[in-house]
Amino acid sequence: MSTSSGRYAVPPEILKHKPRGSMVKKIHGGYYVYAMENVKNPVTGKWQTKTKEILGKITVENGYIPNEDRGYTVLEYGAYHLAEECTDEIKEQFQLAFGKDENAKRIWVLALIYSVNGFRPISAISLLYKKSSLSVAYPNLKMGETAVSNILENLGRRDTEAKKFQDILLQNVKEIAIDGHVIPRYSKLDGMTEYGYKYKKLGSEQINLLTAYDVTKGRPVAMKMFDGSKNDKASVKEFIEDVIVEDCLYLMDRGFYSPELKTILAEKKSTYIMPVSSNMTAYQEALKRGRGRLKTFVYKRNAYYQECC
Repeated sequence: MSTSSGRYAVPPEILKHKPRGSMVKKIHGGYYVYAMENVKNPVTGKWQTKTKEILGKITVENGYIPNEDRGYTVLEYGAYHLAEECTDEIKEQFQLAFGKDENAKRIWVLALIYSVNGFRPISAISLLYKKSSLSVAYPNLKMGETAVSNILENLGRRDTEAKKFQDILLQNVKEIAIDGHVIPRYSKLDGMTEYGYKYKKLGSEQINLLTAYDVTKGRPVAMKMFDGSKNDKASVKEFIEDVIVEDCLYLMDRGFYSPELKTILAEKKSTYIMPVSSNMTAYQEALKRGRGRLKTFVYKRNAYYQECC
């Protein structure tokens, strides 16, 4: 195992992933793991290290990656088991929409992998699946790059099951919070990637994601992507049609305020809490002193406070 300085040095962030009883070599910029054994030199009588077959490689992003033809003697259980235990109710609702066939299992496993590990490239999904307890709970699933690509493409092109799942999650919801998220994008091939209002801060083009949350259960119930050039006010009028529920309270920040949105909510007998900008006429009228008004309720930079008139 080389830990010396120089062009062949193995940095600590690589060494920490080294399996016991192995050796790491830097070859053409990559770090490869070899089996090793201690053998006695028949001439000198001294013990020395002998390198054997290659076991796999190590990357900073994915850690130790064994060769595909090798089995795994240790599987990760903790985080995956916790994720399964915490999603019993959601799993039942998911199966009502997607069923229980092999394709539905692949979608569910992919969702668990993302929930535990965060975003990972599709090239890493198969390895994460094989090294986890998911390969025991859901055996023999095809989770290679082609299979995962097909899953994501089908979910994007055909939203029948996804829409049904969304409708199930929206049942009996009484409070929904809607918020927007800006995602920087550098791909010129994505038609939704455009210049947006956060270009100066991000230094890149963007796409916009709107998400609706069930306030009571603290979980998302719907989300939708929009062109980076669209602001929240324009996007929410389209998004609200997917999550409109009668007699529901909607919570949104002032960036979503528009008369059209208020009309849509009123037609469904829904209520809302939506601050208005301080330069709007409605805001100025609300602050005017009048008979019976002893105090004003002022909204300022995400904080509420009372101020005597």
